[in-house]
Amino acid sequence: TAILASVDVDIDVTNPAAAPVPKQLQIVDENKVYAVEDNYDVSKFEQEIENPAMSFKFELDDFQKRAIARLENNQTVFVSAPTSAGKTVIAQYGIALCRRHHMRAVYTSPIKALSNQKFRDLQKEFGDVGILTGDVSLNRDASCLIMTTEILRSMLYRGADLLRDVECVIFDECHYIANNDRGVVWEECIILLPEHINMVFLSATVPNAKEIAK
Repeated sequence: TAILASVDVDIDVTNPAAAPVPKQLQIVDENKVYAVEDNYDVSKFEQEIENPAMSFKFELDDFQKRAIARLENNQTVFVSAPTSAGKTVIAQYGIALCRRHHMRAVYTSPIKALSNQKFRDLQKEFGDVGILTGDVSLNRDASCLIMTTEILRSMLYRGADLLRDVECVIFDECHYIANNDRGVVWEECIILLPEHINMVFLSATVPNAKEIAK
């Protein structure tokens, strides 16, 4: 089931250029914007998830709680939120959940530079992280593998053995699916992924997030 997690973030409406707002967001009052509302009751979050796979040093936003609750329920999550709203928290939790289940997570990005950055960030957080790009191959047996989306597609075509232990694939910057030249890579990955693999889609700039989630 595709769930479009809701977003509740403060926006400086006096300077719209400072925080671009995706088209699907609707202004409810002058300080808040909301995306599609997930019907999960966040007041039940601590009660239902008593032993989370990962804890954070700050209070989670409602959209983060909703997304995490869906991941705990083995549901695919699509999160469209403004830059710096905290989408990385959802990716981190997805990785931690895979590790708890003794499975692997794959984190994909559209460009090598972003893959290298995520490799450094996630290695600090989890330690056991590998990276596969056209130029670099480090720690292929790690519980979390960072790779470009093209590398994932190539593995899916080859039926690579390492995908058998993968529980979740995180597609960062998934708005690239609308790219005329490269969007087919994301489409083919979604189509070719085995049914047992869950998916997390993260993007700040998807104008038709409802449509894609459906």
